[in-house]
Amino acid sequence: MSNIRTSLVRACLRLYPRSWRDRYADEVLVLVEDAGAGIGDLVDLAVGGLGRRAGELQRGAPMPSIVRWSILVVAVVVAMPTAIFVGFELLTPNVVSMPPGYFNWLIPLLPAVALLIALAPVVRVRVGRDDAGVTTVTTRVLPMRRALVAVVIFCLALLGVVVSYGISENLLEAIR
Repeated sequence: MSNIRTSLVRACLRLYPRSWRDRYADEVLVLVEDAGAGIGDLVDLAVGGLGRRAGELQRGAPMPSIVRWSILVVAVVVAMPTAIFVGFELLTPNVVSMPPGYFNWLIPLLPAVALLIALAPVVRVRVGRDDAGVTTVTTRVLPMRRALVAVVIFCLALLGVVVSYGISENLLEAIR
């Protein structure tokens, strides 16, 4: 197998949880080496690894601190454009020109997406069927660390400011 292909297979295997890699990675490498990995095999390996990782997180497996911090940083970065726009609008009203039309839905959407990103590691959702065939949805919220609580409060506050601003603007427009 070529060095590039081997490197790609190893990168796909890194997506799997460590316990799985310790047990099966060598076998998968030999199997892929014998069969010759195509792009479809690499995609299957990557999707399988992400699925295993998601399943492990869903069961409540501990998450490495670097992953937790990365998720929080991504959530803050996603919410930051809205925070900057709201900050400029509050500090210097009527100085900042209105953004293009797509910002009308993007400004409230960004803090909502950031909130979902921040809560993803601590909210577990399970969909199942009982013996009678009724679909049940159960959720569980794991304990949150202080940094996560701060990011969630930031996103909620930002979302509240944006929604209340939008409502007040619509009300003023209706009165005029």
